[in-house]
Amino acid sequence: MKVLLAATSSMVGGVKSYIDGLKKGLEHKKYEARIVFPPEVTNLTKLMIGIKVVGNRDRGRKELNMWVQEKLYERIKSLINEVDIFHAQDALTVGCLIENYLNVPIVLTVHGPISREAEMLGKGSPEYLKYLKEQEREAYERASVIIAVDTVQKQIMCDDFGIKPEKIKVIYNGVDASFFVPSDDFKVSETNPYFLVPRRLVPKNGVQTAIEAMNYIKPNIRLWIAGDGPERERLKKLAFELGIKDRVRFLGWVDKKKMVQLMNQASGIIVPSIPVNGVIEASSIAALEGMSVGKPVIASKIGGLREIIKDKETGFLFEAGNAKELAEIMEYIVHNPDTVKKIGENARNHVMENHSIDIWLEKVLEVYEIAVGKNK
Repeated sequence: MKVLLAATSSMVGGVKSYIDGLKKGLEHKKYEARIVFPPEVTNLTKLMIGIKVVGNRDRGRKELNMWVQEKLYERIKSLINEVDIFHAQDALTVGCLIENYLNVPIVLTVHGPISREAEMLGKGSPEYLKYLKEQEREAYERASVIIAVDTVQKQIMCDDFGIKPEKIKVIYNGVDASFFVPSDDFKVSETNPYFLVPRRLVPKNGVQTAIEAMNYIKPNIRLWIAGDGPERERLKKLAFELGIKDRVRFLGWVDKKKMVQLMNQASGIIVPSIPVNGVIEASSIAALEGMSVGKPVIASKIGGLREIIKDKETGFLFEAGNAKELAEIMEYIVHNPDTVKKIGENARNHVMENHSIDIWLEKVLEVYEIAVGKNK
């Protein structure tokens, strides 16, 4: 089987981890897999589009989307007839094929609704958001089979777009458990422990809550944030205003090898997501990576997080946005190492049994077979 994996953005984060893990798993099974992204959007491209649509920001966003779709299609068109499955990671990627009427089975993984993401980031008027919803609707209808990464994403597609439930398969995210492994080479500091927040710095990821939690815990405990994004400066300012900037470290983006080290050295992993404009955290890959290294993951009790973590058995759950409750769990973890070690072991076992790449890949391959059958 030959699979073409594609997305409209090569950005770091959960989608990139998903594609990389899928490619590795497919190749391990002796399938052919190729990843295709469009070229990066340069400032010159933005300037040229801006000149073309001066004064009309909504039209500029649409023109930029169409430019990305056109460039992506140019890279896909010479490959598409040679593959058995086209696996898209967002609605705009499917959109680059729709007008070309290509007869190829399309599997679409929905990590989250792009229209709600745009609204969360304050990008676009109601008219632009309507355009994005139409892009989503066409993609959902065109796809042979849809993979939702948790039941919340499936419900959104059924409720907001009228997609039949039987077309959508819920497959929780997977993790490379052979890479994200517990290691005795990296020790947790007993005098100055830190908690790690491996999050892209956007509103829905709730990093503000983790920073606010530092107000309620002892000064020897620190917070390290591995990730970048548009919220970075605002969050750094918040740490300064709270008088805790010396205890909060912004690491920026880190690669997978460094992330494994950071997770192993941390007392725990924090995934403090919050609902924003209908965007709700899915089955976070960062949370699964933390569980895979045998660490206690503290996550908000929302969306896919509460579907992959069992409170006080394979991790800890707290009410989204409740900084004081989060701080209490952080203190508990630091002062109860034996109990926490057992929870970390449970988390690792849960990942091995339910979310390792091999188990995850078998479920994805079943979807591929369904998609091919529908296109015969």
